Amino acid sequence: PIEQLRQRCVKIVQEKQQSLCCGGSELTGTGSQKSLLKASASSSDLADLKLTRDDLFDAGLSLDDYSLALYEVLRDNALPNFVPHVEIDQDGGLDSLQHIWTPAKFFWGFFALASVVFNITTLLVLDWQVGASFFWNYAHLCQSQDGLAVGGSVKLFQHLGNAILLQSKPGDVLNLSTSSNSTSSPPHHLVPPPPPTVWENDIFKHIHDPDMRLSILTLASFVATLEVLSLFVLILAALWKLLIFCRGTDKTEYRAFAAVRGFFSDQLPVLATFSAIKLCAMVHPSLIAKDFDRVVQESKWRGTSAKTCLGIYFVVSRIFCGLMAIVAFAVKSLTVCFKLINPSFSITMRWAGVIALLSNCMGCVLLDRVLEDRIFLFMFGGPDAEYQDDERAHRNVYQSRLAREIWNRFWVQEKAPLKTMCAFATLDHFDLQSLLLDHSGQHVNNAGKARTTVVGGGDDNL
Repeated sequence: PIEQLRQRCVKIVQEKQQSLCCGGSELTGTGSQKSLLKASASSSDLADLKLTRDDLFDAGLSLDDYSLALYEVLRDNALPNFVPHVEIDQDGGLDSLQHIWTPAKFFWGFFALASVVFNITTLLVLDWQVGASFFWNYAHLCQSQDGLAVGGSVKLFQHLGNAILLQSKPGDVLNLSTSSNSTSSPPHHLVPPPPPTVWENDIFKHIHDPDMRLSILTLASFVATLEVLSLFVLILAALWKLLIFCRGTDKTEYRAFAAVRGFFSDQLPVLATFSAIKLCAMVHPSLIAKDFDRVVQESKWRGTSAKTCLGIYFVVSRIFCGLMAIVAFAVKSLTVCFKLINPSFSITMRWAGVIALLSNCMGCVLLDRVLEDRIFLFMFGGPDAEYQDDERAHRNVYQSRLAREIWNRFWVQEKAPLKTMCAFATLDHFDLQSLLLDHSGQHVNNAGKARTTVVGGGDDNL
């Protein structure tokens, strides 16, 4: 098959080169390639043409031509070997970490950390501004409708909202035109506007109907509160994983390295893209079945009568997540759009909100994590593509051992903390494929990629 494929590819290239020559065009490829092709243009004996596959591609062979030639060669073979180079490294590539490290990981490691800082900052600033608008509008509407004087809880809300809005001055007094002796509520269209200093910073000032504005603000403030609380929970969970790793001993080595891997592979990517919109990933049609299997199979109560309760919990929690994701997407889209057209905010702040919203939407489902899980399922899940208990245990232990090898190689042996951090932060499904496939017996070119030929003998040419 190798010789047939080589001859077929050479013939295709010769035909192309002859058609180019007849049309007055110059031959492509290097001088040696062109001379070989010209010399054999009329020869039926192609055994002496020692051209590699890359040479043929350089000389004019296209991918479609190569695919056609390969199909013709394998057409009569009932069970062709389509994956001759795939050989699983039985130790998971724990001794092949040199194959996954490149200097580019420094850049992507810093980019991952910068994404976390950027997302947390923009999220807190936007939620802070939503809270300010809610406090001020609520206090303003209460006073306008109830005829209250500036005092008590209304005054507290007003001063709190006035202090939160960034461009308000300390000496501003929320002087509403409603009389302190008024006993009736004025119509909505007579509600006096807020002071200009505060009103310019109100994100939702373009909603002129007070009832509609207060309804949107209530939903937005609820989403903002949920985001801030969830963000602090995620930060505490990340710090807890680091604490587990730092306090690890020989008896708790498995949990320690599992924690540090979880910090870089789970916590950081989530913090870099977190918002309430991320709840839609909990109801993603392609992932919800896998999530249900994970919740049930990895629960401590799966073998008890509480298994039914797990199913009920899963359904109720996913309904809640789906509804919250819809509300969050609606109010965050409104908030970012209103902020974008508000000239009182700097152009940097306005476009930072747009970029953050786009990042949150793209990061609802962490594609790298899905692909990484798919590789683990391929390696440990067996032909049924479903984890059994022992297969889950092997996967977990491999992840922990891989984290230990990265730590020992880059931190203990090379004394390179920065390199260690970047190696952890950038470990992805490409690295896993490189580790899990056996590197022995392959010819590697200067680009570091496995190279095959269509001439000669041996497994290298398959």
